[in-house]
Amino acid sequence: MSTLATRLRALRLKLGLSQYELADITGVDRNTIAKAELGITLQPGKDKLRKLARILKTTPAQLEYGIVELPALDENLQLLTQRISKLTFSVRNQLIEDVNDIINQLEAQ
Repeated sequence: MSTLATRLRALRLKLGLSQYELADITGVDRNTIAKAELGITLQPGKDKLRKLARILKTTPAQLEYGIVELPALDENLQLLTQRISKLTFSVRNQLIEDVNDIINQLEAQ
């Protein structure tokens, strides 16, 4: 299970930053970063999360909760719905069955 601690550490390492470097760039105390990575501090504070997320190229929600924000999702769904509506009834039903099968397979993993 992914936690704030594991996400923070993984993102920091992905960028090749030490805790000291991340602290220097963000202005967040290195001890705060260390405690968050160890799971001692579970919620470092919204302002600190925003600073960390910005430098780590993620969002505060992704960093804190693992929630991936999809701002274009509604737009993509609308476009997809328009394209699907142009298909014939039988092709549309087959597509829905195929998508449901794929989702079931992914959920089973």
